[in-house]
Amino acid sequence: MRKKNRIFFWVIFLIFLSIVSLLPFLFSPYGEIRVPLLSIFFFFCGIFLTLIIFSLLFSVRDLIFLPPPSPSKTQFPFLYWAREEVRKFNQELLRELEKKEEELRKLRKNLLSLNLELIEREKLASLAKMASGVVHEIKTPLSVILTSLYLLKKKKLFLPEAEKHIKIIEEEIAKINEISDSLLKLAKSSAEVPLHWVNIKDAIEEIVEELKLSGKLENVEVKNLLPHDFPPIFANLSSLREIFQNLFLNAVEAMEGKGEIRVYGKKSGERAHVYIEDNGPGISKLDLPKVFDPFFTTKPGGSGLGLAVTYALVKGCKGDIRVESEEGRGTKFELIFPAKV
Repeated sequence: MRKKNRIFFWVIFLIFLSIVSLLPFLFSPYGEIRVPLLSIFFFFCGIFLTLIIFSLLFSVRDLIFLPPPSPSKTQFPFLYWAREEVRKFNQELLRELEKKEEELRKLRKNLLSLNLELIEREKLASLAKMASGVVHEIKTPLSVILTSLYLLKKKKLFLPEAEKHIKIIEEEIAKINEISDSLLKLAKSSAEVPLHWVNIKDAIEEIVEELKLSGKLENVEVKNLLPHDFPPIFANLSSLREIFQNLFLNAVEAMEGKGEIRVYGKKSGERAHVYIEDNGPGISKLDLPKVFDPFFTTKPGGSGLGLAVTYALVKGCKGDIRVESEEGRGTKFELIFPAKV
């Protein structure tokens, strides 16, 4: 814009000088000596007048041709202050908007997590209700079958060849009883249980000692690496005993009765993380997402309810359970409970 203005002024200046210089030739007779002298005189007069006109034009050029200058601290203090306030307000508004967007993302994530947890709880509650009904229905005929078998064996009312089949029936009935007991545990796990502060290190040591006395950890070494100052957790002691028994025995079965189990943990804010890690064969990537599903098992003869019951018991203690595994590199369960600050 300024460059165009300067070119415009110079064009006017040259046109004006040309007109003034030609005035003597226009109004004087041809051939007089005074004509060149008058032309020079008028030329300088034109320069003088042009300078005067330019000075007047430049004094008002900003008002005529140029936009008003931006406010500065010295010339327009109020406008400068207002502009700075608007800029600061815009920056603060952007920061607040980013903060609200971050909070909204967290709320969406928490809502999704709560929805998934609610779905899991509803699924467990429905399964527990169904399990309770199923167990009630099958317990009565099972007791009748067992009574009849007892009478047959006592009174020797069967042929010697049938003894093998009777034994098979007894074994299968024992399996049904085991499944029924697991279903009952699953049904009870959905009920509210009283929670209190538990010293998790001492509780694990007692559970390991009981399993050793029963011979279930004969060739398995359990290393309790939890520190003595590990914070108490808010849980139900009876539920904890079953949770850790299930996880220890599950690891023993995976390692085929020989190996090492490590128990360690850490505290993160108001949560305690307890890890149970074995050096067994691990779990495949395809099976890993399904390990807590009821009736899912990779073990021959397994009911597939052990980890489902464990999951329900952990949830009943207001906790969470996760699993990490890789084929050939063992399995690690992570238990998360509320911890004493």
